[in-house]
Amino acid sequence: MTVSACRPPSGGTAYHTVIEGDNLEALQRMQGECAGKFDFVYIDPPYNTGKTQNRNYKDRFWEYYSREKHEKWLDFMYRRFEALMPLLTDDAVVFVSIDDRELPHLILMLRRLFGEWNTEVMIWHKIPEAGTAGQGKMKRTKRFRIDHEYIIVAYRDKQAVHFNKIKTLRSVMKNYGNPDSDPRGPWISAEICKSKNKSNPNGKNYYTLITPSGRKITRQWHFSREELEELDRDGRIWWGNGRIIPRLKKFLNEPRLVTPSSVIKNISQTEGLKDLKKLTGKEPPSRPKPVRLLKLLLQMAARPDSLVLDFFAGTGSLGQAVMEYNAETGSRIRSVLVSNNEQHSLDDFLLPRLKKLEQIYLPEQKLQYFRINEH
Repeated sequence: MTVSACRPPSGGTAYHTVIEGDNLEALQRMQGECAGKFDFVYIDPPYNTGKTQNRNYKDRFWEYYSREKHEKWLDFMYRRFEALMPLLTDDAVVFVSIDDRELPHLILMLRRLFGEWNTEVMIWHKIPEAGTAGQGKMKRTKRFRIDHEYIIVAYRDKQAVHFNKIKTLRSVMKNYGNPDSDPRGPWISAEICKSKNKSNPNGKNYYTLITPSGRKITRQWHFSREELEELDRDGRIWWGNGRIIPRLKKFLNEPRLVTPSSVIKNISQTEGLKDLKKLTGKEPPSRPKPVRLLKLLLQMAARPDSLVLDFFAGTGSLGQAVMEYNAETGSRIRSVLVSNNEQHSLDDFLLPRLKKLEQIYLPEQKLQYFRINEH
């Protein structure tokens, strides 16, 4: 098997590789060409639920599997992470979705592999505040609903990683308006200078501004004179009636950059089903992760030319996230997705899903498919 997706892209095309076969074998076969190439990994592994789905993998010990035995599940995961380590760049980030049952055990295992201080935990609150009964808001339980999952974040070297700020829309507030009928929609104003008493004549950006009405205002501004003039040309300065201190217009529908939070909110679990059904018309036996959740992680940690990996690819949520993110941002991220076609997930969902997207995004993005036992 030759995994050409690990080579640098050529001709302006981002290739997305789908590998059918056991993921441990696939990781081992990639050791040569793909060594030190992946800088972003996301996996949604089979949780330790006590079901028999893990027996589709080639690990012989599943014959004696019991849900009460953490060791077998951890051994299953450890062998794959051990094969993953040589494939990672020095600044790689690995995201692993998991629930409460194996969270502490998996963290300890990852600390063993990545180092004591190179793991962190995010919480995905998967029932939005405005959720419906179908999203679990009315679900009966003897104690409390489980409205969250975890995403463990593991780093080859945490000190070498700096996450990007993420784009988010402002919350709807009653004081958003549009008094000047700006075509960009409702906005709220924010200050652009310090008060007269707090302005430092010897400080940065201290100068006199002349308003359109001819009024002179001397302050320490938050922007240089050139930056403020550019904002004014873009219609982002609100001068009011000429007697106010000018303010900056911030639009409701314009994303702003914020520092990522360890708690991910307002992305529903049910979105994952809708994402898949929209492209395939079918409902899967499992619960795929929402594309928006994975695009958020890409926005945080991926580079425009990243090589990303999912070796528990399932129905292909990460593949869709990468393809859409590339189209939205102009990035050329390449992906490698590994599936053992468990419950026909590759034939029924992953390939049909990504082939439809390929037709939308050609020629910039293309699929290539390998089956391990054929190469």
